[in-house]
Amino acid sequence: MNKRLLKKFNLGLVAKTLFFFILTICFYYFFFLKPAIDRPSKVLEIEKALVINKLHFVQNRSAFLSFKRLDPTSPKLVLQKERIFGTLIKSKEEGLAEIKSTRIPEVSGINVNEIDTLLEQTQQVYVTQEGIIRELENLNGVLQNIFLYVAREDLGLDVNKDQEVLIERSQKTIEGLNNISNKLQKDFVDNQKTLEVVKQLEATIQMVEEFRKNLINKNFDGAVSARKLIREEFLKLRDVALESEVAIITSKDSIALITKQTNLIHKYNFWLDRLRSLAKRD
Repeated sequence: MNKRLLKKFNLGLVAKTLFFFILTICFYYFFFLKPAIDRPSKVLEIEKALVINKLHFVQNRSAFLSFKRLDPTSPKLVLQKERIFGTLIKSKEEGLAEIKSTRIPEVSGINVNEIDTLLEQTQQVYVTQEGIIRELENLNGVLQNIFLYVAREDLGLDVNKDQEVLIERSQKTIEGLNNISNKLQKDFVDNQKTLEVVKQLEATIQMVEEFRKNLINKNFDGAVSARKLIREEFLKLRDVALESEVAIITSKDSIALITKQTNLIHKYNFWLDRLRSLAKRD
């Protein structure tokens, strides 16, 4: 009888020992071993997410700043501006979508809240930037014909043979420039640089009118002289028109936003360096 009790006791002891052993193994696996195994993949997951978000952010900032480097005399100016607007909008939209889909996993040694805050601040920059881009697009829509118009081609016909055609074209040019001037004075009164555009528009219109009057009076030598001056006035007009757009990029609010972007990119670099350092140790 005692042997049976001893046997049951030993079996119970073995069972309890085995149970606690399995429990210890499970505890060790789930709380120590599994996190250690998962850590490299989670670190890599966070690094990948930050690389993608930083890429959109850097593209966005570069496009924003490239507006300041545009050359008003370039024949590709309109195409270059279209590319900049396209990059600005695409990088902003893709950046916002990426932030929305990004989920930072919990990893020991990494302050997930700081990374989440970085992404939230990035999102705030994109949202704030929308107003600046909209203002820039609206102004560019008004000024676009200035950059598209080539006086040398439109008014470059023979003043004697094509007198009537040139009179008609010069009238249409005057009407187009007046429309631009009216829109600027109506919708962009807060942009001081547009006042300079309006003044230059007046000077250009005056010269085109001089050209047209000379044609009507058959003063062909005077028309040729006026046409040369028209080209010079249009070059000045393109210059001040682009300056008025750049003024939006260099405004106080825009500079503050670009500065914030730069600081946030430094934070992205900090976290990417730290994550790569952790990956090497793991």
